[in-house]
Amino acid sequence: MILLINAKTYSFISKVELTEFKLNQKIENYVSTDRFSETNELIDKFSTQFNLMQHQIIKLESELNDKNIQYVGFVPGKFSEFSSFPIYLDIKNTRGKLIYWKDWDYIFQKIEDKYYLWCFLGGIADIQREIELSDEQTQNYHNLGIEYIDRLITDLKKLNDSETYKKAIEENREVYKNYS
Repeated sequence: MILLINAKTYSFISKVELTEFKLNQKIENYVSTDRFSETNELIDKFSTQFNLMQHQIIKLESELNDKNIQYVGFVPGKFSEFSSFPIYLDIKNTRGKLIYWKDWDYIFQKIEDKYYLWCFLGGIADIQREIELSDEQTQNYHNLGIEYIDRLITDLKKLNDSETYKKAIEENREVYKNYS
């Protein structure tokens, strides 16, 4: 079974069986799921809907047939060429409700009534940070949307001079760091 999972602002493909109940728990603004019994049904739909070229079909088929890939993201190609890519985030087993994420870059999620932002800074030490958003930051997110989260991510990724990170430490909202 292949699932095409649709949220308000994005869609992705899952090779993992997820119930409507689980999707409502894990995906913010979850809308619907289209189910396909065979990979070629989804490929046919995408070929028609997105006018896929042969190399795009081959790449998507390869990702869907790869046993190590559980989820596949895609960019529909409205302003650029259609592209697909593996998603390595274990969506089924995330701690909270995913709102916005990019594999190995950042995760913005809601756990119970609190919002958390994790980001990967990279480097040899695989530097990571996670903070709980303050009430003010949460209000800014509700007022300004994802663009505000993009600004927080950009600042949080500054290794030595992140005002967002310094304030989180001062206010005891730092959740995770993996370096001293």
